[in-house]
Amino acid sequence: MIIVVLFTLLLLAGVLAASLRLGLSSRQTTADQASTLRAQYAAESGVALARSRLQDVQAMLSFNSPRIVGGAGLKLAPNIKISAVQDWVSRLCGTSTWQDMYEGREANARGFLDRTLDPNDDASEKFYPTAQSCKPANLNSASQFALFSSIVTPEAYQILPSGEAPTAATPEARQAFWQGLLTQRSTSTSGNVNLSTQVGITRVLRLTANHSRIYLGVQRLDSVASEGTGRVQRVINASGTDNGQWWFDIVQPSLLEATVQTDYHTSAAGSVVYFTSRTRFQGPLKTNDVFAFTSTAGSPRFSGKLTSAGCMDRIDNATEITCTRQPGVRLGNPPITNRDFSGTDTAKSTAIQQRILNSGVTVDYSSITPNFAGQYQPFPTNASNQANAANGLDENGQPLVNERGVTLGTTEVGVQLYVGDANGNPITQYDASQRKWVEPNPAYQYIKPATGVSCTSNFDINGCTYTYSNTTYRVDANKSMQQKIGNGAWTSITGKFNGVIYKNGGVSILGPGRGNYTDTNSVAQARPALASFSGITLAATGNVTVRSDLAMSQTPCRYDEYASVQVTPPCSDRQNVMGLFSSAGSVIVGRQAPDNVVLQAAMMSSQQEFTVDGYGDYSRGSRGEVKFTGSLVEKYYGPNGQSSGTSEAGYGRDYSYDRRFLDGLSPPYYPVSPKWDFYDASSRDGDFSDLIWKQGATP
Repeated sequence: MIIVVLFTLLLLAGVLAASLRLGLSSRQTTADQASTLRAQYAAESGVALARSRLQDVQAMLSFNSPRIVGGAGLKLAPNIKISAVQDWVSRLCGTSTWQDMYEGREANARGFLDRTLDPNDDASEKFYPTAQSCKPANLNSASQFALFSSIVTPEAYQILPSGEAPTAATPEARQAFWQGLLTQRSTSTSGNVNLSTQVGITRVLRLTANHSRIYLGVQRLDSVASEGTGRVQRVINASGTDNGQWWFDIVQPSLLEATVQTDYHTSAAGSVVYFTSRTRFQGPLKTNDVFAFTSTAGSPRFSGKLTSAGCMDRIDNATEITCTRQPGVRLGNPPITNRDFSGTDTAKSTAIQQRILNSGVTVDYSSITPNFAGQYQPFPTNASNQANAANGLDENGQPLVNERGVTLGTTEVGVQLYVGDANGNPITQYDASQRKWVEPNPAYQYIKPATGVSCTSNFDINGCTYTYSNTTYRVDANKSMQQKIGNGAWTSITGKFNGVIYKNGGVSILGPGRGNYTDTNSVAQARPALASFSGITLAATGNVTVRSDLAMSQTPCRYDEYASVQVTPPCSDRQNVMGLFSSAGSVIVGRQAPDNVVLQAAMMSSQQEFTVDGYGDYSRGSRGEVKFTGSLVEKYYGPNGQSSGTSEAGYGRDYSYDRRFLDGLSPPYYPVSPKWDFYDASSRDGDFSDLIWKQGATP
């Protein structure tokens, strides 16, 4: 009995001891769990802090951020030249070299190109076939970050926490700030959290000569935290997601992005230009102004994107032309300007589209969303770059390497362009199936300056008499240039022809004239002014008067058939291109131009208009249509013709955009907008603070 009692007591003691040990262990486990949770929360708070700092960087490198006074994190004065920006961008490559992104692509393989490179997430289908990229290496000098110190606004630095901004408001201090931020691991301690972040430039793109993109990424982020006693530590390792890449573009906008682009979408006299049921432009339309619609004019149709900026005024100061943007639309006849829209630019554009519909106008946008709250694009006001190029100089007045153009002298008032054989005979045979003229071998681009142009006031294709200079030029497919004086022999000229012809004053231009004038297909009878290998820009300070067809040897494809027509070479690979630019005058179709005149060119009248001489002369009657394929920029929407009842005068408009301009083709030294624009990853929903993280080990 005693033994049983003793055994029971021992058993109870064991159970009690075990219970005590289990209780202590449970309390210890609970304490450890609490410590671990505190450490985890601290580590996650470190990630949250890092994300906040990344959002600061994103705001600073955004063209429009509500966190920044004035909204702009990025801005650059318009008088900064392309060559300077190109140098700043190239510095970011360090010791790496530019690589072609699409080297070896098949001809016409537009589908191989990446449309997502277009900063606008829309249906514009802009490609960059000559794009290059580099992966930065050895960014060991602060001066390599001159781009950042030049484009980030002073207001952007104000969003940084105290002590994190550059030490001084000097270019050197800001360059050092960006070098440190983008090349060095940043470490900080907050309480019991140690944070380490590595942000860097992942790649640099040169999409075109005046369009670059910088990519940034979070390469490594470590948040190490412990609870109060230091017994438990938690580590989070993070990096940026694909959506977490942040990029920004710096662009000097092309003025080759629309069938027609106006500064004021009115006549020079201020008359409103309405879109009507007869509106049939092939390709995009843009204006710095607002468009006008009225229900009495029917339902217009557009096959390209509509873009308007809504500028109310133009402010021209010493360094730039700006405008006060207030997106809107003119509705009704007489027109009432509607500008009472609020919210973001996207919200304003959507509301304007609805207001147009509510006014009784049904617009066919061809499933392409219009942008009625676009950006302002000023037009150039001088032709100094073209004058320099014609004289073999760059934009800074320094000699170009082995290239030159043609400067027309004070006695030279016009120029004739045509394609011919070695004896100067113009070509005459058109291959309609391949949409090109048959060139001899070798073929030459002829340039004949005229010293006199005498024209009657009649509408007559033979109404002008030309006196030509004693000097004639010709250029071969290698751009080698020769001249002939009088009846002498052809002699070589030093330097390749860069394609620029410049005249200080007004100038006339004509092609070789028509072959079979009775042919109903004016494109097939307009003999070419430009050879298949030619790119020419005619720039003048005064009026540019077109006195004939201006056609290409290889006919550019029209907008709506660009991707479907089967020709050799393909539409996208045709390289002949022409530009006409008047910096202070108008581009005018003269009375001597034929009916259904063919114009295949980029044309710009940056301070006046594109118009037709005698557009309202009913005694002549209709002259058919302007068969235009290219891109037109004009300050005012100039008249081509006029109608009154059943009577017509001048030309109608048969305008088509040349899509090759979206593929990067441009006339040589063609003007760009005197303004630097910025885009960023927000257009594709980018978020620099978008991270992927996991539990990790102490770095």
